[in-house]
Amino acid sequence: MTTIYELGDNSIWTGRSRTLEKGEGRPRNWTTREPPVVPDGQMAQLRGHVWVLIESVPESDHIRAMEKAREQALERLNAAYNAAVAPLVKTYPITEIQSWTAQEVEADAYQTWVDAGRVGDAPATPKLNRILAGRNGTDGTETLDELVEKVRAKVALYSQALDLMGRRQRGENLIVAAETVEAVQAVTWEGLTPGDL
Repeated sequence: MTTIYELGDNSIWTGRSRTLEKGEGRPRNWTTREPPVVPDGQMAQLRGHVWVLIESVPESDHIRAMEKAREQALERLNAAYNAAVAPLVKTYPITEIQSWTAQEVEADAYQTWVDAGRVGDAPATPKLNRILAGRNGTDGTETLDELVEKVRAKVALYSQALDLMGRRQRGENLIVAAETVEAVQAVTWEGLTPGDL
């Protein structure tokens, strides 16, 4: 009887062996060449007719294809997201966009105070006060109430951008979790409808 040894990706011995039954042909991806004793941390790779001990598994074509597909899918997803969000934030510099959360907190606190009849001291609005000072310069007349109204309108606009951001993140999660190139390529911006969130 003949013992055969299974070869996995890149002709690396899987550790499995079995005996051929009488009259049975050798299956594909199996060899009759006996592998060497494999020390811990190494693998045996069949190169032609010679076993070679290696330290790590070379990347298979599948892994490389998946990495490339994911990279391309993420580039397409990010480009579609940027195109969708650009009209919402195109006139704002990134540093201003980054301050919107802080502006929102102060504007909401101030508006709550206004809605409650301006009872007691107004909440602290140091960021909005500095923004207002910059907007008014030495001769401006814009009030804090007017600025708060504008900030709240901007926050509503920004909320639309956050919805799109969540949609993009969902697409990224699907791309990363996909197990085949086809599944990666099936994730598109158009396919991620808001109802999927």
